[in-house]
Formats: sequence, C-alpha cells, structure tokens
Amino acid sequence: MENPGYHNVEPLLEEENPLDWVRRGIAFMLEDLASMVGDLLDPSLEGKSRHEKGEVAALYRDALIWWAMSIHPLRARHWYGARIDWEGLDRLDQRGNLYRDPEGRYHLLYRPEEFKNQHSAVFRHQGDRPLLFPLDEDLPPSRWRWEGSATA
Repeated sequence: MENPGYHNVEPLLEEENPLDWVRRGIAFMLEDLASMVGDLLDPSLEGKSRHEKGEVAALYRDALIWWAMSIHPLRARHWYGARIDWEGLDRLDQRGNLYRDPEGRYHLLYRPEEFKNQHSAVFRHQGDRPLLFPLDEDLPPSRWRWEGSATA
C-alpha cells in the first residue's frame, strides 16, 4: 500500500541537509515569538493577558521541542513520554528526563531500560548509568529565561 504522505516529504529528503528545513521552521517560530515578547533572552510580558502569556509559553515550548528533536533524533516515545522531576532535577538518580549538571547545563536523561535495544552491545559499556544528551548545542535553551509562565 502506498503512503500518500510520503510524497509530501519526498522533496525534503532529496535535499543535501533535510534538517535545514526543520531549523528554518524553528527560526520562524522564534521570529513570531520575538514579535510577541521582544528579546527572547529577556522576554517582556507587560500588558499581556493570561491568554497571550499562555500562547507565548506554548510557542517557547514548541520551539524548544523542535530544536531538541533536531539535535537529538530520538524515538517518538522518548519525546512524548518525557517527564520533568523538578525536585530531582540536579540528581542523576531522579525519575525524570531532564537533568541539570553542577555547571548549570541541561541534558536529556534516559536510562538504558528506556530503549528498545537496551540489551544490545551498544549499551553494555553503559551499565546502569543514564545516558545524557546535552542541550547546549547551537541554541542553548538554558539561557532562555522564562519566569512566571501561565503554562509550560
């Protein structure tokens, strides 16, 4: 059976670097966001309604997720199953999937058992230690200051 959706993305896959399209989409999101809050590293929410603040928070979230997926192409279930353990954010033995190291850098944190190939040779050297995927490449989200968001 032919997948009609494939033909929509086929031209992108023929590009030398298909992820450039994703990065351009992220850039458009950030332009929209800047038009709403000004400086992305020091957003202004003065005069914004609760609804507008929610829109800004959702756009920050979406841009961050798309950016993270473009630098760490994990399986979909890793993304939609990700959790943040705010109380354990600074611990490697936490239950969540976001870790802040002692230098204040953020990482995605996954345990070997969260991968379908956990018993393969790829993970033998890892033991029970979690895998860390740094989030400080190209566009450091740890510098995106977001205070008082209505939603996250």
